[in-house]
This record gives sequence, structure tokens and C-alpha cells, in this order.
Amino acid sequence: MIDYAAFAGRRDHLALTPSADAIAAFAAAALDSHAAHRGPDCVAPPTYAFALAMAGDAFPFPTRGLIHAEQTFTFAGPVRAGEPLRIGRGLARARRRGEGESATWVLTWEAEGVAPDGRRPFAFTSRLLARPEASSPAGDSAPREGAAPGGDPPPAAADLRGALHRLDRETIRAYARASGDTNPIHLDDAAARAYGLGGVVAHGMLSLALVAALAEEWAEADGRDLTGLSGRFVAPVAAGERVQAVGRTLDDGQAEFWLVGEDGRVRLRGRAHRTAAEI
Repeated sequence: MIDYAAFAGRRDHLALTPSADAIAAFAAAALDSHAAHRGPDCVAPPTYAFALAMAGDAFPFPTRGLIHAEQTFTFAGPVRAGEPLRIGRGLARARRRGEGESATWVLTWEAEGVAPDGRRPFAFTSRLLARPEASSPAGDSAPREGAAPGGDPPPAAADLRGALHRLDRETIRAYARASGDTNPIHLDDAAARAYGLGGVVAHGMLSLALVAALAEEWAEADGRDLTGLSGRFVAPVAAGERVQAVGRTLDDGQAEFWLVGEDGRVRLRGRAHRTAAEI
């Protein structure tokens, strides 16, 4: 099995300038209709930060068969079209659970963006799992999401609701192009089946993007900004499945969210934070 500990502590940097066209294309592919994400002076959707950090040779370690388990973002302002960013990224930690062929690695991949004025629009942490099948011949170009059955339905008290979306194959392909994540399990049935899936599944980050759009609406309803977003990938969304983001406010500064499938079961659980209300 791969010794991921040998890659921990490595960090690299790249310089990028997001274009308005690229941001608008990502927003469209992520099914995000916010007007702020379009036009010459647009700002990027929250999860665009992950696509930026995935540019080039993002992972210095083998990615075959990795499972994307959790994702956490913090935001200190939006990513703006035309504003140069310096992105730092790397494998911060690699911890092994168990021994021998049954061992599982828990990997912590981190990234952040820094603007010329020192502002840090985003930072994030990805928790990835590497299991024994990660050493199999079938290759992946990026982490895959877990294949567990969906979680229990969200509470009936959920009062925030996003649009109902059907994540068909063309939607998934469009997101792959806009995000740069061309992992074969999102594009090819045979590749998906090689990892125990029934067929092509949507990107986990596309699922989180749907939740992020609703979280933005929740934050902006009172003229505030989204400062944090996290998600735990419970189960993948099969191609053609209809899903909806729902949520509920917990207190003035945070809310919890779920992405729910047609069967009423949860595919993703998330939480968001917003700036405090002005007094």
C-alpha cells in the first residue's frame, strides 16, 4: 500500500487570475443562478475555491481510489474576477488506521488563496480516505465520494429550501469541464463500477455547491456574508437523480443544511456560518 506519510508536509504555490468567463461558466455548471456570479465584475461562488486549488498538478501524492469524506471552507471575502491570487496547497497530515492490507489512511489536504493586498479570500481543508483498493490498477484523477447508502431524512423543521435539480449526465459533464475535475467515475460507467458504484455519479463538490447556493441566500437575506461552509459526504448522487438542498437556521450566526435525494434520504450534511448582525 502507498505510504502517504512520505508526502505529508509538502506544499506548493501557484499564481492564478480567475476570469469573469470562467467564474460564470462554473456558476452555470454548479446550477447557481445568483446574479453576483455573472458579469465583468462578478464574484465567484463559494466552492469555486476548490476548483482553483485543483488547478495543475494539485496533488503531489497518488490519488487513485481516494474517497472525499469531508470538506470545510472559511471565507474572508469573495474571489473576484480579474484579481490575481497566490494559492498555497499541500498534504498537511497523513494518519494510518490499522495495519497491513486492511489499513486506511486519513489524509488532510489544505489550501488557501491570498490576494495582492494580503486579503485571504478562502482557506479550506479536505479530509480524504485512502483504502486498500486505492492500490488497484483502475486509476482515478481525483478523490471519489463514498458509496454508502444515504443517511436518515433531515428533520421536518427544515425551513430553508433550494431548487429541485436533476443531476443528469450532461450536467455532470458540464461541471467536470468547468471545475477541471475529470475523475472517470463521473464520466464513465465502467470506471465507476470498478470502484463499487452502480454507474456514473455526480461530483461531491457539485453536491456541496448546491448547498452553498442555499447557504449564500441564507447569509445574504439579512445583508450579511457567508464566512464558513462545511460538508460531510454521506452518499453519492447517481446520474439522473433529483436532489434538493434544504436547511434550517440554528441561531443568528449558523445554519445546518442537507442535500436530499428523491428517496428522502440525505446525500450530504453541511453547516454554514455568516457574519454577525450589526447592532
